[in-house]
Amino acid sequence: TAFILGSSLFFTGVFAVSYRVLGQVPLIANSFSDNKDKRIFFCNITTSLIHSTLSSLGIFIALIFCQDIYSDRLFSTSFFLHFLLSFTEGYFIYDFLCYLFFGYAKRVDKFRDRGILFHHIVVLSCIYLSLCYNVCSLLALLQLGMEINSIFIHLRTILRLLTSDPSNTPTSIKKAHHIVQILNYSTLIVARLIFHVVSFIIMYADYQRFPTLIYVWLFVALITVTIIDLLLLRGLRRSDAKFAKQSGTFTANVLVFDKDK
Repeated sequence: TAFILGSSLFFTGVFAVSYRVLGQVPLIANSFSDNKDKRIFFCNITTSLIHSTLSSLGIFIALIFCQDIYSDRLFSTSFFLHFLLSFTEGYFIYDFLCYLFFGYAKRVDKFRDRGILFHHIVVLSCIYLSLCYNVCSLLALLQLGMEINSIFIHLRTILRLLTSDPSNTPTSIKKAHHIVQILNYSTLIVARLIFHVVSFIIMYADYQRFPTLIYVWLFVALITVTIIDLLLLRGLRRSDAKFAKQSGTFTANVLVFDKDK
């Protein structure tokens, strides 16, 4: 347990340092010199993008080289899987603390922030169980698939932050957002919702092999995450429709940093 917590907290520190370094980059500091909230959020989203990209790469490596997860879906494990889960748990601790202490208090949608905090608690508990008891490596890997979709959610948010005036957006950003939007919805359906369905099937097929308490908790957690992702899909569609009306040409994230509201 001490080793698991230590390795996770190490990666939490790595992401915190990454966030601080990004904040010192002249291009970022100058671009958001007049809006500290945007700068904080941009640095955090960029750090999240780094995690999502590296985690997604790790998922593909694990699926290719960690062959034991196919023969024993429940109890197979490896050093690389432990590394990948610790890496992700460290990130979620970092992001949870960012939301908790920075709070993005000036953001409009505080309900969304609370939902993200709850989501992070659920994910952290599941990763911790998987690491502590060396179980559910394939399930954990499937649930990490959400990071594939998170790449495009973060890119979408960055494009929104770079768009100060939706009605006067450069053509290059419009085209980039159109591509990101297609990939965002595609990966959300596949890497989140379909992966959830596959996880439910695995849990049903292997239910007799699960420790009872772990099975109950993971089942409840999986239902919770599935509901959150369905709400995410609905929220994305609404925000895209709202921004489409503002821009008249393309859609982007509904995150607002308007101090007058």
